[in-house]
Amino acid sequence: FVKIHRQALESPLVRQELSHWIDLVFGYKQTGQEAVDAVNVFHPATYPTNQTQEMDELEAMARQTMIETYGQTPLQLFSSVHPLPLADLVRQERSNSPPPLPVVGTVTGMTWGSYVGAPGMPAPTVVWQQNQGVTVTNLVRMETNEVFGVPSRSLLVGKYNNNGHCLGQ
Repeated sequence: FVKIHRQALESPLVRQELSHWIDLVFGYKQTGQEAVDAVNVFHPATYPTNQTQEMDELEAMARQTMIETYGQTPLQLFSSVHPLPLADLVRQERSNSPPPLPVVGTVTGMTWGSYVGAPGMPAPTVVWQQNQGVTVTNLVRMETNEVFGVPSRSLLVGKYNNNGHCLGQ
């Protein structure tokens, strides 16, 4: 999985197109006429510059709902075109490095891991929910398809019967 995605991210096509993506998301095509020409325009409420305006409670709730529903535009970091990779630099990198691995056309024999929510596993259910006085930093999966949230430097101890049902923690 990691090997395949790394190949994709390091491919010549992604190298060539990455600067265009940066221009759309963080660059000069995020606002203004360049954004309109690139069909990269979003609702005004999603732009960070519009978050500081005075609003009544209803409008503030509506804006928060919009952001939670379809996201918030990130801050604009660049105001000019992001440079394209130099073809000579890419060629030079290739000549000094070992030949790239061949692109994998298909993947066979790969199986999903055994984790809560994995394909083929039963859907998880919330069994018990309570506000904790500590920050949950780890999720522990039990054989019963239960997940426990525990803070750092914690130990989870439990007893199970022969049917796999938890008898207590």
